[in-house]
Amino acid sequence: MSRLTRKFQITLPKPVRAALNVRSGEEVDFVISAGGRIQVVRKDKRAPFDKFVGLLKSVKTKDSDRIVAGLRGHKS
Repeated sequence: MSRLTRKFQITLPKPVRAALNVRSGEEVDFVISAGGRIQVVRKDKRAPFDKFVGLLKSVKTKDSDRIVAGLRGHKS
């Protein structure tokens, strides 16, 4: 159980912190469902473009004109 402070802050219990794998200073979100249930979810720490890192490794031997042509659907 957690108690609200005067500033409406809470301390996440240790089992919740462990389940979310969060440490001090990291961010969590509170998601409210249509039924009124509230979920605490860990915010993704990755930068928005990290998912694209390494995406073009397979094309590093191609020149840029061939890459653009391939993206446009032209055969190279």
